[in-house]
Amino acid sequence: MYVKSGSLDTARSLFEGMKQRSAVSWTAMIVGYTQIGRPELALELYDRMQNEGCEPDRVTLLAALKACAAFAKKEKGQLLDQKVVRLKCLATASRLYSQACQGGDQMDTAVGNSLIDLFAKCGSLEDARRQFESMPKRNVVSWNCIILGYALGGEGRIALEFFARMQEQGYQPSDVTFLAALKACASMADKEEGKLVEGKILKVTSLDRGRLIHFQALRNGGSLGLALGTSFVDVFAKCGSMVEARKIFEELQTRSMVSWTVMILGYVQNGEPDTALRLFARMWDERCAPDGLAFVAALKACASLAETEEAKLVGGRLVKSVALERGRAIHSQAAGAGLVDLVVANTLIDMYAKCGSIWDARHVFEAMKKRSAVSWNCILMGCVHNGEAELALELYRRMQRQQSSLSSPPPDAVTFVAALKACATLAALEVGTQIEAEICNAGLECELMVANSLVDLYGKCGAMGEAERVFSSVPRKDVVTWSCLIAGYSSRGDALLVFELFERMQVEDKLQPDGITFLSLLTSCAAAGLASRAKEYFVSMQAVYGITPSIEHYNCVVDLLGRVGQLQDAVEIARSMPYDPGAVVWMALLDAAEKWSDPEVGRTAYEFLVERGRSSKAAGAASAIMAKIQAHAGKLSKDSFLK
Repeated sequence: MYVKSGSLDTARSLFEGMKQRSAVSWTAMIVGYTQIGRPELALELYDRMQNEGCEPDRVTLLAALKACAAFAKKEKGQLLDQKVVRLKCLATASRLYSQACQGGDQMDTAVGNSLIDLFAKCGSLEDARRQFESMPKRNVVSWNCIILGYALGGEGRIALEFFARMQEQGYQPSDVTFLAALKACASMADKEEGKLVEGKILKVTSLDRGRLIHFQALRNGGSLGLALGTSFVDVFAKCGSMVEARKIFEELQTRSMVSWTVMILGYVQNGEPDTALRLFARMWDERCAPDGLAFVAALKACASLAETEEAKLVGGRLVKSVALERGRAIHSQAAGAGLVDLVVANTLIDMYAKCGSIWDARHVFEAMKKRSAVSWNCILMGCVHNGEAELALELYRRMQRQQSSLSSPPPDAVTFVAALKACATLAALEVGTQIEAEICNAGLECELMVANSLVDLYGKCGAMGEAERVFSSVPRKDVVTWSCLIAGYSSRGDALLVFELFERMQVEDKLQPDGITFLSLLTSCAAAGLASRAKEYFVSMQAVYGITPSIEHYNCVVDLLGRVGQLQDAVEIARSMPYDPGAVVWMALLDAAEKWSDPEVGRTAYEFLVERGRSSKAAGAASAIMAKIQAHAGKLSKDSFLK
């Protein structure tokens, strides 16, 4: 009675006062502690039960397996062979499995299902599969456990193979089965590279799997319930098909807070923040008051909106005014609802920083009663991205000081990355070296993103020996590792070594370059005046590697071609840009036209600058250069006539 009502202290007192305890008494206490979130105490009782000579029965074993599975959710996993494994729980699970085998209980369907679930939660999918395959009799729950285990373990493809095999063997999927299959589909989508289809980035393979599961679910039950419908919205959104996600969302007979939040986040993740914010407003109109997670989704939409908005100079700072105002309005709503908790506050800091208002971000940060590592990381990264590198380092040192008094969490990998970025911005080599020592003391020097940031720091400071040292210590390099080293040598003007590293990254580590790699290559070509090689790299970006050149790539090539006198090629590339070239490109061409005395190219550049309404400052400078070009052209014509 006391266990069922949650009065475990009273129940424990009565339990300890019993002269004789049966398996039923022990089991009741084990179940009770698991239910109130104390599975470690439940497992202690299970061990004590046996030490006191009371043999657990099948029901007690099931209770212990559930307790161990609950404890697995609490244990922090360790990365072993690219898999997250909970070693302590796995050891307990193996011991429980041995006990089950001794009594022959592992063949019992309920016990077998619990073992599959437990091994999967411990991170040992091999043990989960071995148990599943050894079962003489399975039910739908058995299939659900193995499908969900592989889905949550990041093995979506294998999970869907089990889903297909289940139906081939005549089992009818339940709603839980479909939910597990959808998690598998979402897991596949997370790993799949998107493809451009009719202007949208789609995860085509995962999307096709999702559509098939949707068809099967409708055939199975005729209509989708709330949980299943919301999961389909989530999967289609993750696959990039917002049209299909929205259709299912609108067809839901009732919508939960989760449904709205998933739909809003889907639009954010697919680059449609305006639509996300309109949906958030509609949510209010339909009298569905947002919770904390819904506010987080809306704030992420504002941050996404800021990424596409052109910044304007306000009070000496570049600010994304439209996104900022919308973010402030949502902040006010969240504060009015009393929902500015830790997660919302962290999202606010990130949003304000991306809008260019580090003052607002700092205000939220300082008002927080409790800060997590994420809080510190958001403000540090925000400062760096807003040109406040010195402030970022001040805050980093403050975090360390407060950590010694246990009022702040210890720095994690992201914290160190932010601090190293600040050092790289300031070319603060000595401070960066100190931070590397702190990274080693924290045991995070092997974290790839930390190592990459160190290579980047030393490269930007010109300490290529140190950059090479860190680079050589990285066991599994990615394209960022190579690109950082290439950028370091590019900034030093060592073009031949840059070209050599470019070839090595593809041969040694079988890595494909990215846009940043090519920017370093083009910069090296520009510094060395290698126009032909720059054009080869520029063409190969899209033709060979499928990388769409950014405006920075175009600027670099146009500037180089202008400087070496290939003005017609430079104009042709400028005109072919899928972006608005901007004043920088046409001013570079105008300068080149003056240098090479080419009035035709000069006139073309001048007309683009003036006719497209560039700033009066740019137009004034352009007029002055154009006057020089015309004067020089007139002098040349007069000299030719006299000759």
